[in-house]
Amino acid sequence: MGAALLAVPGGALAQTYSGVQAFGDSLTDNGNVFALTRRINPIPRSPPYFEGRFSNGPVWVEHLIPRLGLPSTALDDHAFGGAESGSGPSPAPGVLAQVRRVATLGPRPGSRTLVAVWGGSNDYRNRARTTADPAGLVNTTVGNVQESVRLLIAAGAREILVPNIPNLGDTPEGREQDAAAPGTAARINGIVASHNAALAQMLDRLRLPGVRISLMDVNGLFRDVLAAPAKYGFTNTTVPCLLDIAPDVGADSGACATPQAAAGALFFDKIHPTTSAHAMLAQFADATLRGPMAGGSAAPSRTQMALLSTAEQARAISDRLEAVRGGAAAASVMGSGLTPLGGGGAVADRLVGGVSAADRLDLTAPSERPFGVFVYGTHDWGNREARDGQNAFDYRGSLVALGADYRVAPGLVLGGAVGYGSGRSSVSDGGRAEAESWKFSAYAGYSLGGFHAEADVGYSIDRYPEIRRATGFAFLPQARGDTRGNTITAGLSTGYDVPLGGLSIGPFVGGRYTRIHVDGFTEDGASGLNLRVDDSSATSFIGAVGVRLGGVFDVGTAKVAPHVRLAYEHEFSNDPRRATVSLAGVSSTTEPGVGTRNALVAGLGVAVRVSDRVSLVADYASTLVRADGRDHSMLGKVEVKF
Repeated sequence: MGAALLAVPGGALAQTYSGVQAFGDSLTDNGNVFALTRRINPIPRSPPYFEGRFSNGPVWVEHLIPRLGLPSTALDDHAFGGAESGSGPSPAPGVLAQVRRVATLGPRPGSRTLVAVWGGSNDYRNRARTTADPAGLVNTTVGNVQESVRLLIAAGAREILVPNIPNLGDTPEGREQDAAAPGTAARINGIVASHNAALAQMLDRLRLPGVRISLMDVNGLFRDVLAAPAKYGFTNTTVPCLLDIAPDVGADSGACATPQAAAGALFFDKIHPTTSAHAMLAQFADATLRGPMAGGSAAPSRTQMALLSTAEQARAISDRLEAVRGGAAAASVMGSGLTPLGGGGAVADRLVGGVSAADRLDLTAPSERPFGVFVYGTHDWGNREARDGQNAFDYRGSLVALGADYRVAPGLVLGGAVGYGSGRSSVSDGGRAEAESWKFSAYAGYSLGGFHAEADVGYSIDRYPEIRRATGFAFLPQARGDTRGNTITAGLSTGYDVPLGGLSIGPFVGGRYTRIHVDGFTEDGASGLNLRVDDSSATSFIGAVGVRLGGVFDVGTAKVAPHVRLAYEHEFSNDPRRATVSLAGVSSTTEPGVGTRNALVAGLGVAVRVSDRVSLVADYASTLVRADGRDHSMLGKVEVKF
């Protein structure tokens, strides 16, 4: 898939490149035309141009090399100033001719070579003002770029960067032409817009597994720079340093008389950027390469928050049913931490099975009142490590729930609960996401002797009001978004409490299915780096088997109930958890999968009955073994019976 990350090697955040191979025109030429012409009539004349570059310093691909952690020798630049997009010399070898030479004679790009292909500007500079067939010109130019990309893929390229074309009518040359013939700039910019739209569509259609194509939206960046130059550090976007274009040097405008003035100028001559602008382009290129992968890799953090919050609602219900089995009074205030599926909440909340009714922490037989209500609260935190298709991230979440149930028959309880959850994840690249949700659940519990079974179904209305992604581009450091979603879940568990002297041991088994949907959204705040994030979904089915052990002891006038629990959990879902994002119309896809499938979860705590009506609970739970991260939870609980 062109621009897709399917089967693309590398880490969650960025590809490691072995080198850069560049094709293009004067915007990318690092001295090739100069090397051919220097003994006769050097183009461009240096000085005032810098060492054969069409600028006053290194060009963008030279600035990009150190940003990728590569030495200067890692750049293989085949670009020629004056090149059009096609095959012939016009007068320099066109972009397609450059590519054909490399595809035939080498050096061919390797799978870890970043290949940059930037052409088309000279096609439109030379023909857009006079052509009677703008659509034909666009088709030919985009077709040349397409053929160049196809040849490079066939030659071994797997990482390709294709910049689009800025509005040529807004350069000093374009404004000069428009002053002489009003409407010229608008005509040229209209043709450029058609080119950029066709280029994005063409690149998005190049769908080849293992190949990533990134479209660099230079047009959007250029427009934003002209609209807000100070944001990018420019003080002069209209007057070039030189008043002509190589090979003609022209007069010095005086606009770049000092190093500070030159650094603040956008144009060195009437069409070519200064090296300051090239440095900005290099940083923008780096952010473009990282953006789609980083955007897709942030999605798992939102999924994790939804999964966590949904599981906590289910645990609230499980805690309540455990308390009912233990004989809770009509109302209680409850809290629970991370607990194994089917394991209920804190074991002390269940009032350990096998202990006589007189010694139970609750001290009451099952309430004769058939109706009960409960309030529940929890706080959880954890992390996940980086892997292919997923950023490392930390998360925190809290939930409160209000429920009510009715004992319809001895041992059988039906009920419902409403909960509000909130959470936040912090992604390793500097991004973050906040989540809020309203959860609605229905449940049933049945117990007979030591046997018990529970079932619940739930639906959640999710909102992600603040999503921020670090772009890696200093001038537009963050892209922002917000979206909504929903979650459905269903769980079933069963177990049996067996008396063991003064203790009770309770093996259990359970399973939970969860499906999460997140609506697509479009980022803002980052101009040409804004991503379109498609709808996404995640499916989980976790099974668990474990055991609970607890007891009740007299300590002075109080009764103390310590407990421990242990469970093995396994993720049965093989969901790829696909996340697709688009940058400038070109799509990229990550498939991080479900991650580690197995985990060992443990918990311990203590409950203290300080009076016949009041009990206190403290509990901590954690994953003992999980290969890609940890989950933790703490609770404090006050239970009042009346």
